[in-house]
Amino acid sequence: MLLKLYARDNEHLMELLNGRIQAIPGVISTETLISLEQSISRGVPIILPEKPLGKKK
Repeated sequence: MLLKLYARDNEHLMELLNGRIQAIPGVISTETLISLEQSISRGVPIILPEKPLGKKK
């Protein structure tokens, strides 16, 4: 499961992880990735074929 959350600072992040997330029944462990900023948002382009696939004429 992936959970995206925002914390005010490191202390708030620690409180969220240790005090709330890990207190949820079934949560065994957590892994934390920190993003300092989001400067580039890249999507994957979807290129559709001119004719539907799988139909032969």
